Amino acid sequence: AIQEINIDLANYDTTIAGGTGAVINAVTKSGTNEFHGTVYGSYRDKDMVRSRLEGDKQDFNGFKDEKTYGMTFGGPIVKDKLFFFTNYEKYERSGGGVSLGESPYNKAGGISDADIARVQKRMSDLGYQVGGVGALNNKTEIEEYAVKLDWNINENHRAALRYNKMEQNVVRFPQVSSSAISLSNFWYQQPTQYETWMGELFSDWSENFSTEFKVSHKDYSANRVPLVDMPQIRIRSGNDSLYVGTEQNTHVNIVESKELSAFGAGTWYIGDHTVKFGFDYSKNDLMNFYGRNLNGVYEFNSVNDFLAGNASRYQLRTP
Repeated sequence: AIQEINIDLANYDTTIAGGTGAVINAVTKSGTNEFHGTVYGSYRDKDMVRSRLEGDKQDFNGFKDEKTYGMTFGGPIVKDKLFFFTNYEKYERSGGGVSLGESPYNKAGGISDADIARVQKRMSDLGYQVGGVGALNNKTEIEEYAVKLDWNINENHRAALRYNKMEQNVVRFPQVSSSAISLSNFWYQQPTQYETWMGELFSDWSENFSTEFKVSHKDYSANRVPLVDMPQIRIRSGNDSLYVGTEQNTHVNIVESKELSAFGAGTWYIGDHTVKFGFDYSKNDLMNFYGRNLNGVYEFNSVNDFLAGNASRYQLRTP
């Protein structure tokens, strides 16, 4: 959907909104008097990727396949007057889930299937499902939409309206390492959404004077989504640990931003001189709620202590 990209270095032009250094301006495509479109895609799988680097002890299994597909379509609504352009794209990447080869799972002195089964049964008896080992695949999805309208009002005035939306979702696997393992309901999703719209008006009032006005709104959110709503529970086994429940940094973890901005600029040519002036307004509402340990955090020194309800440590943070 990008037609061209312009880069200005250290351009302090007053007609550039929000630019105090380098400015990158991406110009999106527009519709024309003829209908036109494209369909595209790409694909690769693990056979196209090197499985092992020098010094690796085992093959890399974190990648299965990757595909991108999309389309564009544009044309006239009213010839010579009103045009539209649309774009859609989706990206999907699949991995092999969590690699347990270097974890303490089923190793001497580590976390055994029997330990996990005892913990699962105890939590199930209490009415909680904590998942299992390797129950989720590592998958990333990114989906984008764009719509643009261009209006030639008359010879001296033109307007544009643009809408974009991007949605992304990634699964995260905390506490899977050489000394720890977590069950699948301890993992979380990290969806991100970015939505914008912008209206622009360009006017040539005379051969010597022109103006530009923009109004835009941006809505961004990145909120962790736990698979269960529980405390974090850490169960030690020697130097290793088993984690179940809700990861402590994911009890509440919300980032949201809403920004409304307006910009106007004028350019006036007076003989050999150019006079530029303008204004820039921005209102940004931010929320960053990091509720670490709001559900509580339990630690047990062994599986037997967990089954007996003998916690060695408990933490709780209140807002």
